[in-house]
Amino acid sequence: MKTLLLLLCATPTLVFSQTKTSITNGDFYNPLTWDCFCFPASGDDVVINHDLTMNTGIYYTAGTITINASGSLNDNGNDMDIWVDGSGRLINYGDISVRYMATSQGTYMDNTGSFSGIDSMLTRGIMNNTGSIDVYDFLNDQTGNFGNFGTIDIQNNMNNQGNFDNWNNLNIGLDFSNCNTQTMNAEFMNNGSVCIARDFLNCSGDALSGS
Repeated sequence: MKTLLLLLCATPTLVFSQTKTSITNGDFYNPLTWDCFCFPASGDDVVINHDLTMNTGIYYTAGTITINASGSLNDNGNDMDIWVDGSGRLINYGDISVRYMATSQGTYMDNTGSFSGIDSMLTRGIMNNTGSIDVYDFLNDQTGNFGNFGTIDIQNNMNNQGNFDNWNNLNIGLDFSNCNTQTMNAEFMNNGSVCIARDFLNCSGDALSGS
């Protein structure tokens, strides 16, 4: 079973936000990729309209990364990661394909496009999905508030320790546990379709609701 590991990467933090828009396909950290002849840094508002690859991980503590329908962000097989922390935001209308995806408490992420080939996903902030997510392992931590209005395919296991509302399709390849092992109660609300291939566990004190 694969484990959830996060590769932290350091990128500069700017005091004043700038908007940086991609002008061609290329490397996320190549100045020639952007309209400013510079590279993105945490705190910037980044707009991706092209197919961009990552040669290092992305760590964002402020600002917004927006991937439009014509754009994509992938690690090109190099096992890179995205961590959205602090007040950072990630808005995806295109496609994201990386190894690990993580959000911290206080962050916001919205997916109307696709997350494909994600090894492990950890959510601690607010996350809304109206698109598609394909992930191996998934953890919604106790500060996570996740709303699924699209389709999520989890190849291995899912653990919910926070608030998870399912309104459409949730498919789990092995086991699903609605169990908080920390300090709060987990709550799973289902008004859609849930398919669990093997075992389901709801721990004492944790809540199930929905139609």
